[in-house]
Amino acid sequence: DSLSFKTTFLDKFNYYSKVEESKVALTQAQDELEKIKKDIAWEIQEGYTTYLEGKEEIGMYKKEVKLRKQELALNKELFKAGEINLSELIENKIKLAQSYTFLIRAKLKLYQGIILIDKGTGFKANLIIKL
Repeated sequence: DSLSFKTTFLDKFNYYSKVEESKVALTQAQDELEKIKKDIAWEIQEGYTTYLEGKEEIGMYKKEVKLRKQELALNKELFKAGEINLSELIENKIKLAQSYTFLIRAKLKLYQGIILIDKGTGFKANLIIKL
């Protein structure tokens, strides 16, 4: 009887130990899931914000490039007429090049936003379909 009692006690102890271990593992998994959900929401939100900023900046810099081109064309004519010197013409060309650089950076920002949204949603990796 004593051996039977010990065996039964040990079996129940092992069972309850495994139940408690499972509860702890479940709690850890739920915490990890919540963290992942927050990370995904952050990536999507950050991606969308970055995308919108890039889109707005692209419009702004396209207008700036257009104005710089017009200004440069006018300054070329003024240079030919002797109204301005070469350094002013070169300065205008540099400003146009800078505007192009800012336009490229804005496009990169837009693409970074798309990449973050894609990463957060898992669309490119077909994670949505897998879920």
